[in-house]
Amino acid sequence: MATSPSTKVLSICFLLLSCFFITTAQTTDSIVKKEKSRPNLIKLNISAPIIYNNAIMGAYERVLSPNRSINVYGGYCEFPMPSIISDNDNLKFINNKQKSGFAIGADYRFYLGKLNKYAAPRGVYLAPFMSYYNFTNTRDINYTGGSSPEILETKFNASFFSAGACLGYQFVFKQRFVLDMVMFG
Repeated sequence: MATSPSTKVLSICFLLLSCFFITTAQTTDSIVKKEKSRPNLIKLNISAPIIYNNAIMGAYERVLSPNRSINVYGGYCEFPMPSIISDNDNLKFINNKQKSGFAIGADYRFYLGKLNKYAAPRGVYLAPFMSYYNFTNTRDINYTGGSSPEILETKFNASFFSAGACLGYQFVFKQRFVLDMVMFG
């Protein structure tokens, strides 16, 4: 049985059209893009200057598994001025000769899988932590409470070691920017 040229052309057109519809039938909705894993986070603590005078502190977080990470932090910070001294009319700080300090610490974070939509480093976490703070200050104080004003030199050196646990929440924006909030600790 011989086929006419028009039947061959029609068959080829039908075959091409059916291939075209098969390839365009897929939608991009059904293809889930896997989020690129970023196991290393470098963070800058923008709340440290609120608590400490002249502070710059940072942190490094390494994701170990979908629900665990280790966070190491540290930086420069100066001891805050106690308000009881700065509010006293008889005591005035007139010269800061030397001010320095530093902080280092680490916490091991457990991201709570049942509460979090995403894997670490996003969401609610519990973390045991250890930290060490060291402060050194040398200041001159003008004391005007006596019969004649006196200038006193004060030296202050303090070290603090702390250990405990904290509860926090960490947001990750655009896979690059992190907002880490410690709620209790």
